[in-house]
Amino acid sequence: MKNLDEVKNRIINVINMHEQFKNHVYIVGGYVRDFVMNIEPKDLDLVIDIPKGNIAFANAIKNTYPNITTNPIKLGAYPIRQIQFTDVNETIEIADTMTETFPDKFSRQRDVIFASIEKDIERRDFTINSLLFDLTSNKIVDLANGINDIKHKIIRCNSNVNPEEIFSADPLRILRGIRFSVKYGFNIEEKTFNAMKNAGERINILSNERIYSELKNICKVKKGLKNAVILMDKLDILKYIFPEVDHLKTIYQAPDSRLIHLEGSKYKCKNFSEQKES
Repeated sequence: MKNLDEVKNRIINVINMHEQFKNHVYIVGGYVRDFVMNIEPKDLDLVIDIPKGNIAFANAIKNTYPNITTNPIKLGAYPIRQIQFTDVNETIEIADTMTETFPDKFSRQRDVIFASIEKDIERRDFTINSLLFDLTSNKIVDLANGINDIKHKIIRCNSNVNPEEIFSADPLRILRGIRFSVKYGFNIEEKTFNAMKNAGERINILSNERIYSELKNICKVKKGLKNAVILMDKLDILKYIFPEVDHLKTIYQAPDSRLIHLEGSKYKCKNFSEQKES
């Protein structure tokens, strides 16, 4: 946190040195969510509502701190720059505000265009990840009622978007929703839950690498994998993530063994025994 605080102060310094950036640069996403929840943030991402602002601001950082920053790197085909403060070993990403479309229904590749900060918030997965921190006013900006959902431990899509489209366009958001639920003990709001379930088959367009990355993060949470598997089963996506586990639901005990294992299938018996141990 100490290093991120130092990076944050340096960013504020750059803003104060350049009038054109004032009231246009925000911290976004996980940093603000964790700050509100009194959890130590692990990374810092910026969004800037100026066309090609990611280029201008990354260059401004480099020019202000030439000896302790790397050269800005463009990430893919998107208006995003990455730069590292080498003395504290912290890397930040700077993105333009944008809207996005997914023209290829068989991939997560997207087309983006510059948009307002309000439109940028609408493209984000959940309200709890849609919070902004204005680095000019030093205040949190909550355009999606995310603070209220954090307070009530709810995972919910932005009310201004169709959740069916959110998960169909990028089904990785389904796994992210599961991860946030098991990590923070949050409940998934009904409309959001149903949209995740309806888009479940879209999991098949995800690469194994992306699925593995989410599962690895889930496994870092105490009892995360166990709770995630139960949630995957409720969402009817277990068959896409762990088909072998899903098949256990159809393997029943022999009639005589049911006098001992009254729980039924091996899948249910396994969960039952784990719950007794917890």
